[in-house]
Amino acid sequence: MNLGDSFCPDGSIKPWVDEVSADPSLDTELLAGTGALPGEMFPSVAEEAACMPPLEGEPDDEEADPSASSSSSPTRRIPKMPYVKLYSTGNLHGDLVLTTAVGRFGWKKILKFDEANIIWFDKSELFERLRDVQFSAHQKINLFPGMKELCQKAIFARHLNRMEALFPEDFDFCPTTYVLPYDSERLKADQEDPDRDRNQYYIVKPSANCGGEGIYLTKDLKKIELNSEDIIQEYIDNPLTVEGFKFDFRIYVAVMSLAPLRIYVHREGLARLATEKYHAPTSSNFRNTWMHLTNYSLNKYSPKFVNTDDETTGTKRSISAVMDILEEDGHDIESIWFDIETIIAKTMISLQPSLQVMYDATFCKPSDPPNSASPNQCFQLLGFDIMLDDELIPWLVEVNGHPSLQIPDPIDEKVKRQVVTPLLHMIAYDAKKNKKKAKKARPDSASSVASESAKSDLSLLTDFQKRLLFEEKHCGSFKLILPSESMPDFSNLYLFNDKIRDVFTACCGVRSKHEMTASRFRKFATECKICTTGTKVGSAGNLFTSPELDLLFIKQTKMSAVGSLGFFEFCDVVLYHIAPRLCPNAGSPLQTFMTFVNTYLKPVQL
Repeated sequence: MNLGDSFCPDGSIKPWVDEVSADPSLDTELLAGTGALPGEMFPSVAEEAACMPPLEGEPDDEEADPSASSSSSPTRRIPKMPYVKLYSTGNLHGDLVLTTAVGRFGWKKILKFDEANIIWFDKSELFERLRDVQFSAHQKINLFPGMKELCQKAIFARHLNRMEALFPEDFDFCPTTYVLPYDSERLKADQEDPDRDRNQYYIVKPSANCGGEGIYLTKDLKKIELNSEDIIQEYIDNPLTVEGFKFDFRIYVAVMSLAPLRIYVHREGLARLATEKYHAPTSSNFRNTWMHLTNYSLNKYSPKFVNTDDETTGTKRSISAVMDILEEDGHDIESIWFDIETIIAKTMISLQPSLQVMYDATFCKPSDPPNSASPNQCFQLLGFDIMLDDELIPWLVEVNGHPSLQIPDPIDEKVKRQVVTPLLHMIAYDAKKNKKKAKKARPDSASSVASESAKSDLSLLTDFQKRLLFEEKHCGSFKLILPSESMPDFSNLYLFNDKIRDVFTACCGVRSKHEMTASRFRKFATECKICTTGTKVGSAGNLFTSPELDLLFIKQTKMSAVGSLGFFEFCDVVLYHIAPRLCPNAGSPLQTFMTFVNTYLKPVQL
């Protein structure tokens, strides 16, 4: 089904194949091939859920289905939560989320998203079309506004370059990267650098492609077109191998809230192997994608691709199976996980201010102050692709904002079900809380009063603490990494986030919380006294003239193909142009930015 076919003429989302229409012939056509008859809802969900083996560590629930017999699950009861109303745009047949939510947990699938308390978009484009819709505070959505853009290869690579310039010791987990055409001057200078290692290979990725399409290796930077939209990255030529094969990890990360930032990492995921044994790139093998790339979408066409039920022997394996091999070789697995989780934590902290800006713009009214929206309106499952080198140093390859939950191979079903089931259980907290509120409105019985008395200690906890307790009980193999006392001190990152976000939102004004127009940019320059009334370039010393600021605004918006400055565009203007010019002797980029804030931004009401 085309994306355009998913919407009604008024722009609302059409229900997908699981809606029963008034035309029986249309029902038959829509449900053809699914095994459903017209009028049947979820014909295969219960059957598919019944085929699922129970998850390891799946907890009992106080509202477990009393009809569940010991023969179907002798060790535990499957929790049932019919009070959860789910709106999903996923397909009826074989959808892992629907199968788990409706078949395992007993959620009620409904056809109107405004009546749901959990909304699951299987395509981020559908959520983008609903930016202007006023969602209710009790609704929980599986996507954060702006996450799709941040995870695009070019935008994400530029962001990491920006953070590495500010915090070089904290953001050294990504190879040297050039984003064209933005970094064309830097790439050209490195091309002509006589001290450059001429044997260094680079991996070239088209920014608009995915699944490994169009990726190639080269060591001749002069052949790269500087005006292209490619991403050029130093190739890590010493990867850790398993049985001689290069591999990477797909690690699933659950973002549960932004303020405060609450992040879970799942300790099970996919290890994706190449299908040709690895050798360092040479003139004879650098074109062999089955050796140098681990993308499943490429390697599945290799005659050496191994698809098996055994998660320890195939081309696609579980992370735990690979970790077992590393542990047998004497490596400290917890140390590896700590390094990986630290990378994930730093990455998410760095993305938080931009996401918070978009979150406020989506869920706050124009007159509302920042951070006034419900902090638990959204959640999102991300896919972090991590590669280890032969010194067990993890490198961040990319972040997928909408990781596939399809199950093309047996290992996918096992791993992804372990991810989806606890995630759905954790996000049911608000629906369960609202259900309990409705119960409290009824007259108290003696038993309910006794039950409440037994739980009096919980009444002393904040909602955030209760939420964490609920998630801890039902998180399965998810591990909370933010907030966490086991993580390093990230106060310097949080301080920078607060400064740059406050500057941006204060300068944008109340009408537009996520973008800065040309008039607001001029007002920002005037209030901060960084420009002069003169028009001759160079006549103002370090200050900017009005024409210079106009050209700077036009250049930045032209590169981003929009007519205003978004959060990251504003960051680039301040960090790379305004602050260095006004504070040329402040020191590092971070010191320069902080000096600029403390010197010039006092008039701005932060």
